[in-house]
Formats: sequence, C-alpha cells, structure tokens
Amino acid sequence: MKDLVFKAWILLAIVAAACLAAPAFGESRSDMGRWRLELSGLNVFSSDGRHEDGQHYFTLSIEYEFPVSKHGKLGLRLYPLFIHEGDDPIYGAGAGVSARLYQHADDYDGLFGELGISALWHSREFYDNSTRVNFLSEAGIGYQFPKSDWHVTLKVEHISNAGLGSHNTGLNGVGMALGYTF
Repeated sequence: MKDLVFKAWILLAIVAAACLAAPAFGESRSDMGRWRLELSGLNVFSSDGRHEDGQHYFTLSIEYEFPVSKHGKLGLRLYPLFIHEGDDPIYGAGAGVSARLYQHADDYDGLFGELGISALWHSREFYDNSTRVNFLSEAGIGYQFPKSDWHVTLKVEHISNAGLGSHNTGLNGVGMALGYTF
C-alpha cells in the first residue's frame, strides 16, 4: 500500500509540474488563470458506524485555476484551513489538484463537474485513524453563474490515510460549497 501512496505522490507532482509548465495556447499564465476562493461545510456520515453521524467539518480553499481545453480547467489548490467539529476540534491544512469540466465551451460557466485530491495535515489523529497525514478525495457537481464570479457546488468527500498507518478509518462527508472567482 505504501508503494501505491508513493506512486500517487509522484503522479500528483507530475500533474502539478504540468500545471505550472509553459502556458497553453501561447498566453501567459496570468492572462489565462483565475483565482478561486471557496468555503465548504460538510456533514459527516459513515457506512461502518465508527464515526458519529451528524458531526461537521469545514474547509476554506484557495485555488489557481486555468484552462486546458474548451470545457476543462485544472487547478492547484491550497487548504489553509480545515476544521472538524466536535468536543476536541481537529485543525488542519493541505494542498492538492483539481479538475473541472464546464457545460459551456470557452465561457466556463453553467453546470460543471469536478474531481480533486489533496494531502492534509491535521493537529491530531481522527478517531481510529493512526496518522496526522490524510488524503482528501472529492467529487462535486456545481453551477458557475453566467456573467458572475460566484459558484455553488454539491460535494461528496472522503478523508483517510490511504493505509499509511496501522489504522485507517476514514471520514465521509456530503455538503455544499460557496465560492468566488477573481
């Protein structure tokens, strides 16, 4: 399993390098890309009953997003803030990549689907999870309002340590995100 995690990190590094490489379409990165700020709140649910359903976690992400096709964009994402509510809150931060496919070509608005993966560091371990380093995988469907910088997204997320520790009980979350692009 650790070999799989190492390969995932190599793939993440390659994608990040490609994102920062020579700009596509002959334009400068500053002309192509935009920043996204997003706040999300998710409700924890579990299929194995090991986590208390109804707990919440919140994330704030900052992302640099740029086009890679007429309908698609890639992004480099930072999570400067992660908070898991409870009697003893867990705080964290992280970084990762995202991909988004938009309904309208070249306008990048309307409906969109997104996928993302990020590595997170936490202030302490989750219940029955033996590492402070975890991975956040997410999928969502959203709407970028036309002629506006605002978007909303319905997200499903999974957080676990990918087998890095002896215990790997993950958290699952579903919730909403509100974002602003500038």
